[in-house]
Amino acid sequence: MEKIKGLTIEKLDFTLNKKGDFLVFEGPFLSHFYDDNGSDYLMLWVDKDSKYNRWLLFKTEPIKLYQYLMKEYSLRKLFEISNYEIVYFIDIDNYGNFKKLTLTIKDNIPKDYLPQNKSFFDERFAENYGIYLKDELSKTLQNTNSEVISTITKLKPNLEGKSKYIRILAENNIRNTSSEILTLSLTRLAVEIHYEKFKSNEYQHLMSIHNSAYTNPIHLDIYFNELNRLVVGNTKIINPRFLDISVVLEKLIISTIEIVKKNPKRFDTTFNIWKNDILSNPHIPENISSKLNNFKI
Repeated sequence: MEKIKGLTIEKLDFTLNKKGDFLVFEGPFLSHFYDDNGSDYLMLWVDKDSKYNRWLLFKTEPIKLYQYLMKEYSLRKLFEISNYEIVYFIDIDNYGNFKKLTLTIKDNIPKDYLPQNKSFFDERFAENYGIYLKDELSKTLQNTNSEVISTITKLKPNLEGKSKYIRILAENNIRNTSSEILTLSLTRLAVEIHYEKFKSNEYQHLMSIHNSAYTNPIHLDIYFNELNRLVVGNTKIINPRFLDISVVLEKLIISTIEIVKKNPKRFDTTFNIWKNDILSNPHIPENISSKLNNFKI
C-alpha cells in the first residue's frame, strides 16, 4: 500500500457510528457515518494488502451529500469542495479492528486513492440505504435555501443562537417555528429512554443530532422524520411541511409510558424529570398532558 504522509494517531477523537452503505462490491465500498455531534462522514475503500483494508474517512455536509446523490457532483467533486481539510486513513484488519490511523490533509492523499472524475452516484449499483437517503434529503431540502442554511448552522446552540435561528427562519419563510423548537426540547429524555431500552442505531442517531437540530433546519427535519418512522411506524418519508409533529410527540409519550411500565425502577428518575418538563409547559395540548397525568410510577 502507498505510504501516507501525516500523523499517526492512537484513535479518533470522536465516536464513529455507521448509518449505512451507499456502494458494496464484495463488501462495503462507500459508507455513511456520523459522530456524536451528528456530523456526517464518508468512508471510502482505497487499498488493501495481505493483512489490512485501507479506508479514507472525510467529513461532509447534508447539502453536499444530497448534491452527490442527485448527481450534481461526482464523489471526486464532493471530496474536493469539502470545507474540511483534515482527513483520516484507517487500516482495518479482517476482524474489523482499527490497526493504524493516520491523520493528514487533502493535499497529502495519493492520486491513486482519489475517486475518479466521473464517479457519480448510480442507483443501479446503489444499496437501498443510498436510495432511501436520497429521498429523505430531497424532501427535507426542497423548502430550504442553501445560503440561509450555511448561515444558521454556524449559530451556537444556546439561548441566543436559538433566538437568532427562529428569527432568520421566519425572515426567509423556512418552515421551522418556535413550537417545533419547543417540541424538539421535549423529546430528548424520551429518546434517551428509548435508546436505553433498544440500544438501536436509530435512536443513537437522534441523540447525536438533537443539539445541532436547534440551529440546523436540515437536522431538525431529519430528526422528526426519523422519530415519526420509529414511534408512529410510518416508513414513508414525509415532506416536513406536512408532518404533524404533535402526533409524533403524542406517540412518543405513549411509547415511553409503555417502556417505563415494564421497568419502572430502571427509568423512574429520567421519566419523572421528563414528565415534569412537559406538564410544566402551558402550550402542551390537554390530550397529551392528560396521558402523562394519568400515569404514575
